[in-house]
Amino acid sequence: MNREFTPTTAITYPPLLRAWAALTCGVTFPLVVLGSLVTTYRVGMADPLWPTAPWHLLLIEWVEPKPGFLVEHAHRILGYAAGTLILVQTLWFWLGVPSRIKRVGAVMAIALIASGVGMGMRLVKLAEVRSFAALGNAGFISALVGAVALLFLVWTDLTQRNAGRWQRAFAAFVYLGVIAQGMFGGLRVYLNELSGPQLALVHGVFAQVVFGLTALLALMTSARWTSFEDLETSAALRRPTAAMAGLVLLQIVFGGLLRHFDHLPVALRLHPLLAFGVLALAAWIAAVGGSLRRKAVALVILVLCQAAFGIETWLRTSDALSRYQGVTTPDVLVRTTHVLLGFGIFASAVLLAARAWKPKLI
Repeated sequence: MNREFTPTTAITYPPLLRAWAALTCGVTFPLVVLGSLVTTYRVGMADPLWPTAPWHLLLIEWVEPKPGFLVEHAHRILGYAAGTLILVQTLWFWLGVPSRIKRVGAVMAIALIASGVGMGMRLVKLAEVRSFAALGNAGFISALVGAVALLFLVWTDLTQRNAGRWQRAFAAFVYLGVIAQGMFGGLRVYLNELSGPQLALVHGVFAQVVFGLTALLALMTSARWTSFEDLETSAALRRPTAAMAGLVLLQIVFGGLLRHFDHLPVALRLHPLLAFGVLALAAWIAAVGGSLRRKAVALVILVLCQAAFGIETWLRTSDALSRYQGVTTPDVLVRTTHVLLGFGIFASAVLLAARAWKPKLI
């Protein structure tokens, strides 16, 4: 067993920050539920207008209810809410960095990113023609500069091994991730005529990463994580748990290809095959995992449940006639449950890997 860890000092986060991290993770879950419904009902283009403000629904004169429109805009509104929570969370973490220069630099970089994205979206909305050229505006360029600056601060903080460095790093990653996710979701609408639905797949993959990172931050701010408990882990499990998280994400990519590009042959084969790989690796970790055994067993159960819903999903969509019929309520329940289990599996794999790597991350 290994008790290797390299913290400079112990760090304890206030209860309010821990609650904020948990709330942020909690809000991203209904966000991904609505995102799954947008794809299942195929209402991603219910409103071809982008960008829109969070209060856009209040400015519309309704003639008749439009369920798809409401689902799409509820998804956008929750996206704004999650982004705001993540913005505050990121500032909160970086205000705790020991160096005053880094604190000021991080606040400036985070503010530059937020203001740059806001200005960039405004300039896109004012552009006369939808085009890739409209995206190369001053707002998005300044946001990119801010992102590079924030990543530089993350790198210097990690190399100096300050207490809480990994929490700040992951907070920065989730902040940049949620912005990228929102941009890809918006550009999927804005560039639909130019690039088709491909960006919807990237948007969905970033959703997995963002949800996994918010769950990770909720874990890494907990009192149990920062108390130097659970440091006895086998170093031999580090790479397998990290590999499993990567394998789950790869399987999700092929699952996204199946959802967005009907019955793509390579995805039709590799998505279930990679599921067998994830199940085998999780079972092996459960067999030799020591203190990680119970968590690995729970992951195995999740994978088996997802496989069952995956088979049912495939049976419901394999008939060519079903692709041209309306989506029924049972279809929605099966497909959405399958997707949400995928989110749960990836987040669980990330947390399992974090637990194995805790001696290095604390």
